Amino acid sequence: MNPPVTATIQPHESRDALRFPVIMFFSSAIFWLVVGSFLGCLAAWKLVVPSLLDGSSWLTYGRVQAAAENALSYGWASQAGMGLGFWLLARLGRTALGSERLLITAGAFWNFGVLLGICSILAGGGNAVRGLEFSGAAAAILLIAYACIGVWSFILLRDRSSDGLYVSQWYLLAAFLCFPWLYATANTMLIWHPVQGSAQGPIATWFFGALAWLWLVPLVLAAIYYLIPHFAHRPVRAYPSSVLAFWLLAFLGGWTGTKQLIGGPVPAWMVSASVAASIMMLIPAAIICINTFGTLSDHSRPSSPAISFTIVGLACFVCVVLQGAATPILSAVTHFSDYSSGENVMLIFGFLSMSLFGALYYVVPRLTGVDFSPGLASWHFWIFVWGAGTMFLCLTLGGLIQGFALYDPGVDFMSSLSLAAPFRVMNAVGALALFVATVAFAGLFVRNLLGVTSPAAAPRVPSTTPEVAGV
Repeated sequence: MNPPVTATIQPHESRDALRFPVIMFFSSAIFWLVVGSFLGCLAAWKLVVPSLLDGSSWLTYGRVQAAAENALSYGWASQAGMGLGFWLLARLGRTALGSERLLITAGAFWNFGVLLGICSILAGGGNAVRGLEFSGAAAAILLIAYACIGVWSFILLRDRSSDGLYVSQWYLLAAFLCFPWLYATANTMLIWHPVQGSAQGPIATWFFGALAWLWLVPLVLAAIYYLIPHFAHRPVRAYPSSVLAFWLLAFLGGWTGTKQLIGGPVPAWMVSASVAASIMMLIPAAIICINTFGTLSDHSRPSSPAISFTIVGLACFVCVVLQGAATPILSAVTHFSDYSSGENVMLIFGFLSMSLFGALYYVVPRLTGVDFSPGLASWHFWIFVWGAGTMFLCLTLGGLIQGFALYDPGVDFMSSLSLAAPFRVMNAVGALALFVATVAFAGLFVRNLLGVTSPAAAPRVPSTTPEVAGV
């Protein structure tokens, strides 16, 4: 393995070195986004029409829904976040990309692991732990691939030519450190060498919550903290507080998952600590809002899809934190309803996907030199917002109605399902809109790679933008 280049480089050299590996991760992520949104759409319609494709055991609701969640988590959000992380580490550290072949090989193995895991779920060989449905072999392949990715990232961070660490680098460092710890620990204790049954529930819920807050969320926040000052052409407002938000998120993120076991046979202190952590997450969320929305406060109205997607993603982040803080209050009613699915939609499609779209609309043109078509990007934005918003509102409202019906001893179970049925129909329509939007974005991405432009699009994008103080 050739040692990474550590000398300060020119921007166009950084772009040329980064182009293929980063675009490979972006391309793979978008492929799995389309696959995951299709499987999610199929699962949503199977709730409405149970007889849909009921002749195939591969396409039962339980398998399709689990495959969709894993394709979106490990295929889409993880790979898009890692691709952005590579670009940010090289950009902020002003370091050239070294050992491209190692990174490309690791990316190929990661995609093979995701493919093997999805196939194992659909074939019935998956596991029953949420977030760990991949077979043991697929999980091992992901860890091996990540070992190369993580080591490469740490070398790039170590050999940066700039002094100090920007907050985006802090978030990336935390994410790249936490994932192997989370994934290896959970698989060891739940899949490869299962612990006693009474401990499996707390470990499973701990992992699922930490996977979001210590892996996926930091990857996205790293991109947001880089993009916001570039959109506003000014440093991050109250920048010192962003470090406090980082440490609070790192401390509290691992405690939020166990609140799913409210009322379950687990020690009370576990649930109480999780509830307290979920409420205290309001503090870093408030700081992040001050840093981001405060920086954009004097900025003119959104003028690009990157800004629009990022602003909506930040608004969804606030909703995710507020929902997490309210879950203990509503758990007695919503625990076994569609409400929890609405929370997942807001996290995956609202915060993570919207923010990742905004970052891709900003980064990809700086890798290819060709801008996206503003008109087509606007269609993608509005269709995706409508689809995600419809799914969230229908699952949340329908889940509340369903939950109150289940809570009422005078209402039988079938009646509660009937009350939720109209909301599930609209949720399926929203899932179809999301699938259409993701296919449209995949088409936009391919057009960009092929250098296709439209008269409304700026033909060329400079590989660099003026650096903002503090970034």
